[in-house]
Amino acid sequence: MSITSIELRGRDLAIIPPAEWEERTQYQLFTRLFGRYLSPRILARIEPDTRSEFLRTQPSHFNAIKQALIQQKTPFHLGFTERPRLPFVTKLGMEPRPYQRDAVTAWRQASSAGVVVLPTGAGKTF
Repeated sequence: MSITSIELRGRDLAIIPPAEWEERTQYQLFTRLFGRYLSPRILARIEPDTRSEFLRTQPSHFNAIKQALIQQKTPFHLGFTERPRLPFVTKLGMEPRPYQRDAVTAWRQASSAGVVVLPTGAGKTF
């Protein structure tokens, strides 16, 4: 039985299809792995690794990818220990200052590009 592996490699989530699927086009591979169960927004964020035969994406897409594989009935193995979700909804307990809100708005309008320059203690981390 062919099994897809999901691993964490550096800062990326690696999706490693079975070796016998190597000759498929990217479209065929995505269709076989996820069917119609993965959103086009996330599919657009999955790219082939330039050095090896695997796909890479951001770890934040893990739950959606896992659900799509399950729905498509694609067997897979996790190469890491999955942490359970928190049993409660997290909520930020702080309100940003107006200049912080302005900085985030400008950053989003620039497609998440740019650098925020503020002095120490001005709230860049928040």
